[in-house]
Amino acid sequence: MWQKKAAEAMAEFVRGLFPVDKIEIKGSMLDPDLLDVYSDVDMEVFLQDEADFHAAEFICKLSDEFGVFGYQIHRHENSDLLRICLDNGWRFDLSFVYTKGEAAQPAGTFEDIISSVANEFWFMAVMVLVKRWRGDYLIASHLALELCQLIIVVQMIERDNAKNTNFHRFGDKENVPVFDALLGLQTDTVCPILNILFLAAEHMDTMLLRLNPSYPRRAEKLKASLV
Repeated sequence: MWQKKAAEAMAEFVRGLFPVDKIEIKGSMLDPDLLDVYSDVDMEVFLQDEADFHAAEFICKLSDEFGVFGYQIHRHENSDLLRICLDNGWRFDLSFVYTKGEAAQPAGTFEDIISSVANEFWFMAVMVLVKRWRGDYLIASHLALELCQLIIVVQMIERDNAKNTNFHRFGDKENVPVFDALLGLQTDTVCPILNILFLAAEHMDTMLLRLNPSYPRRAEKLKASLV
C-alpha cells in the first residue's frame, strides 16, 4: 500500500508552502476494510487566516516537486477540491479550506484553456483504469467515451481561436479523427474499454503535440501502468 507514504509526503509539502491549522485524513484510509491499492488519498487542509491560496499556483509548485499527470479543480466559496494524479501514480483528493485566496477567474488564454481540458482528460484517463481494475465497467465505459468528447472539445476550442469567435452558424464539414477511429475499432477484442482509452490517449497526444511541439506525451506512460 502506497497511501500512507503518499499522505505523509503531501502533508509535508503542503506545510512547507502554507501556514496550516490542521490536515485531516478522510475516506478509505480510515477504514482498512475499504482501503486497497486503487484507493486515492483524501485529505482536508485547513489553512490559517493569513494563508493566500491559489489552486493554479499550488499545482505548478506540485508539478515542480513531484510531476503532475493530470488534475481537476472544483472551486467553491472559501474552499477548493483538487483531484490530482501525480506522475508516479499517486492520486489525491485535496480539499483546501481558506479564508483568503481565489479571486474571480479570468477567461484565460487559448493556451490556458487547452491546458485545463488536457489535464482534465489525463486525470479522467487514469480514472478509467481505476474503475476497470475494480470491475466497474459501466463507469469506465462512460468515462472512456467522455475522453473522446474532450478531444472534440479541444478541436472546437481550436476552431474558435482560429476564427476568433465561438459562434458558428455553419461549420466547414470538419473531419473528426477520433470519431472516425471509434467507428473503425474492432468489436471482438478482449477489452473494448482499454481500446477506446488508448485510442483516445493517442489522439489527444497527437492533437496537443500539433498545438505545442514541446508538449510531453502521456499515452505511453498510461499504457505502461498496465505492465
